[in-house]
Amino acid sequence: MGHTLSTATQLIREFEQECARFVRAQRREDQELARELLAMVYFQSAPIAYAASPEPFQLFALAMHIGILKRVVALETVLARHPDLAQELAALWQAQGVIRT
Repeated sequence: MGHTLSTATQLIREFEQECARFVRAQRREDQELARELLAMVYFQSAPIAYAASPEPFQLFALAMHIGILKRVVALETVLARHPDLAQELAALWQAQGVIRT
C-alpha cells in the first residue's frame, strides 16, 4: 500500500492539538488571541496545501505573520486618518504594558 499524505487541514488540526495544553495554560484573553492566530493559519490552508512543504510549521508561522501584518496595516491606515486615535491607542498600550516610555 502507498503512503497517504496528511492534508493541510489535518496538519493544522494536529498542530492545534499539540498546542492545546499551552493555550489552556494562558490567561483567558491570551487564549482568545491564540485561537485568532490559529484561525489565521486555517484561513491560509489552501496556500499551505499548495506549497506542500515538508516543514509545514514554517508555513503556519508565515500565515500567522501575514494575518498580523494585515491587521497592523489596517490599523496604521486608520491611525493615519485619525491622529487623536493614535494618541489614545499609545496611552492604552502604555497602560497595558505593551509599550514602555
